Amino acid sequence: MSGVEGSVVHYGDTTLTFLRNLYDAGAKGQGMSYISAVTVEEKSVWDYNQGNPSGNPATRGEQPKPRVPLVAIYPKEGTLVSDNPYVVLKAGWVDDARRAAATDFLAFLRGPDQQRRFTEAAFRSFDGRPGAAISRDNGLLPDAKFTTIEPPAPQVLAQVAQSWNELRKRARVLMVLDVSGSMGQAVPGTGVSRLELAKKAALDSIGRLDPDDQLGLWAFSGDPLDPHDVPYQVLVEPGPVRQVKARFAAAVKDLIPNGATGLYATIRAAVRSIHDSFDPNKINAVVLLTDGQNEYDRDNNLDSLLTGLDTEDADSAVRVFPIAYGGQADFSVLQRIGKAANATAYDATDPTTIQQVMAAVISNF
Repeated sequence: MSGVEGSVVHYGDTTLTFLRNLYDAGAKGQGMSYISAVTVEEKSVWDYNQGNPSGNPATRGEQPKPRVPLVAIYPKEGTLVSDNPYVVLKAGWVDDARRAAATDFLAFLRGPDQQRRFTEAAFRSFDGRPGAAISRDNGLLPDAKFTTIEPPAPQVLAQVAQSWNELRKRARVLMVLDVSGSMGQAVPGTGVSRLELAKKAALDSIGRLDPDDQLGLWAFSGDPLDPHDVPYQVLVEPGPVRQVKARFAAAVKDLIPNGATGLYATIRAAVRSIHDSFDPNKINAVVLLTDGQNEYDRDNNLDSLLTGLDTEDADSAVRVFPIAYGGQADFSVLQRIGKAANATAYDATDPTTIQQVMAAVISNF
């Protein structure tokens, strides 16, 4: 298991993160070097091969089919079924009328017209029958006979989860926080500023990392009119969480908003810093939170930044996970940055969601 975990590129909050990155890598002719295998549902294989790695029906047909399609492997040892259980709760408010309505609705869902809509979207029917979408042409085996693995006992699952945490690939994460003047704006309905909410999320992230993971902290803001200004500050050099967590927490608490947003220069410097001390045995990444757009004219070349982030060697890549924080952040630009760095951008344009978003980001490590 240590060998398996050691080969991980990076973890993720959903399989769709990997499929999106794989599609983008494939478009650049790098699909075979991004990842060699990923565990997904049959339906996700079909969506990917249609050029729709997100699985969103609204975006189907917007992109061409991938240059390198996926092919499903059905493990002979058995697999899990990703199902959607239908449950009628046993509660005081569930009376006979509600139970009857639930029974009627279940019968409706199992009707031929409704089941046809499921199978046309590459789901199997409620009793496991494939539709026309599940075919060899789409990389799937409609007649595959697979064994369903029943979930083990709770005690075994608890041990598996504990073992995974011990064996998972460790991370080396540099957190880069925007402390420009706009971060001092109050968030409606909270009584605190954007920066205060971001601080809480950053402090919460310490407990989501393992003591053996490495964590560092930069802040960025600056004076674009000062030719000698450096738009970022190195506050905590990356080190084991057990050693740096007190310094990290103190530095976060001392952050104050001031200055302009030197976004591109900071990303370049942060990636270069991690690359210069790259650890091939860890996931090397930058997590960047910003509520604005680049305001640093001395480095205003987005195309140059994107080119510098792009690398064909997945084993030596520094992943950049940008977080668009607040309504003034340019999420489309941050998406391009995440894409170029073989990672993904996260949307926290509603500042009150930042703790949940930060938790999703940290799940990549």
